[in-house]
Amino acid sequence: MIWNRDSKKNQENFTIYAYEIAGTYTSQLADITPKQLIRMGERWRCDIDMAWNIDWQRVNIERKQLSRLNNTEYLTILKLGTFHGNGYYRQKCMEALASYEGTLSFLMLRLNDWVSPIRESAFALVQKRLETCQILELFEALPMFAKVKDSRRRSNEHVLQIEKQIQLILSSKISDMPIDEIHTYDVNIKNAIYRIVNKSRILDADSMKRLLVLEKTGHGKTLLIRGILQHYECDEEQIQQYLQSKSPIVRYYALTYRYEKQGNIWAGIEAMLMDKSRRIRDFVSYLLKGHSDFSILDFYKNKLEEKVTGIAILGISEHGSRQEITLIKPFLEVEDEHIAAAALQAYGRLAAQEGEALYWKYLFDCRQMISTRAYRMIRKFNICYGAAALYQAYLEQENTQIGHYLLNLLLKEPSWERLPFVLRLYGKENLPEAIKNALQGAICMRNMYARISAKQAQEIRDLLQEKADIIPESIRKGIEFDLKYVIG
Repeated sequence: MIWNRDSKKNQENFTIYAYEIAGTYTSQLADITPKQLIRMGERWRCDIDMAWNIDWQRVNIERKQLSRLNNTEYLTILKLGTFHGNGYYRQKCMEALASYEGTLSFLMLRLNDWVSPIRESAFALVQKRLETCQILELFEALPMFAKVKDSRRRSNEHVLQIEKQIQLILSSKISDMPIDEIHTYDVNIKNAIYRIVNKSRILDADSMKRLLVLEKTGHGKTLLIRGILQHYECDEEQIQQYLQSKSPIVRYYALTYRYEKQGNIWAGIEAMLMDKSRRIRDFVSYLLKGHSDFSILDFYKNKLEEKVTGIAILGISEHGSRQEITLIKPFLEVEDEHIAAAALQAYGRLAAQEGEALYWKYLFDCRQMISTRAYRMIRKFNICYGAAALYQAYLEQENTQIGHYLLNLLLKEPSWERLPFVLRLYGKENLPEAIKNALQGAICMRNMYARISAKQAQEIRDLLQEKADIIPESIRKGIEFDLKYVIG
């Protein structure tokens, strides 16, 4: 479409466009997450028609020109305009937007604009907006700043200056920071906050400790405990509290901190060999081997004699050899589900692929924890039981968790062996959509270097004919074509 350069008509076309955009996207922007906003900014030029009947350089975006829009709808036009493909229009919207509250996120993203003058203008506008914005607006913009830092077009000098400005603002507004609310924020916002307080000593120690107590995610706890141990003095009592924390992440970093500070192991460290965290057990084992002649395997055997626990069983498998299988195997039969599951995991670590018969047996255990552990062993060691056996077992366990495991294992079998059974399942109505998609993929992925017998090929052809009304013609023709080259 040729641009209509008549000024009045051009403005009318823009007004129509603006009303459509405002009506479509205002509610969406109200609930958008930082991650979704970044994605929208990246895709806007590709996904949204630029309306070629508008000369974007000449449109008037003043508030009075869009009087039918309320303030929120007008801001939608300006915000989305900062994503627009036309640089003149993009800059107009960015400059108009800068005078409104709650717009720092959109200005931040333009620091990575593909046009250098817009990046320069965005830098000045961001600096000015930072001087007056509320702390919550700054928080919401931090994921966008993190995105810009990881990008290529932004200026290193701009990033360093803004980063310094942000740190100064946060330091001066500590009393305004809603410490008890931060853990409830969107994960991208709170992690951006945690990265800043992890890097610089902005908060006081009590506030950092409060954040650590409230935070529930592993990544968030990692950022916070590392910041606490790096920037604040922790006495022996505090470290001991962290070593007894419910969080394995906190316990691990407290352990490494104490070792780095002392430079040696300490009396009683072997007790942490019984920690539930494999990461902690491994690190303690590493320290004991490096600083003593302590027998870790004997330690776990003694613990098992004192009291049967899953950790003692796992520890024996982590530091023992195949000789320990006879010690572990009896615990597979105990009634305690957790002990039996630990024994199965320990057995798998020592027996590896050679335990395929035992994994098959426990795959059908009525206790889900045991069945799941057996399934993981089978997947871990890439054990194949044969497509026919898996298919028959699946028919007997259909619509159960075990049936789901069997179907997944069937799809891992060699392509031509599984194909007859996958064709039998194709088109079943009671299968979840994800399984239907997996069956489709399994049918279409065929190994052309494999060889099958004429009998197998005929079975596949018979099934294709039998299900001709269900299996798409393109798939049937593709299989028929490939069969010519794999019969050997």
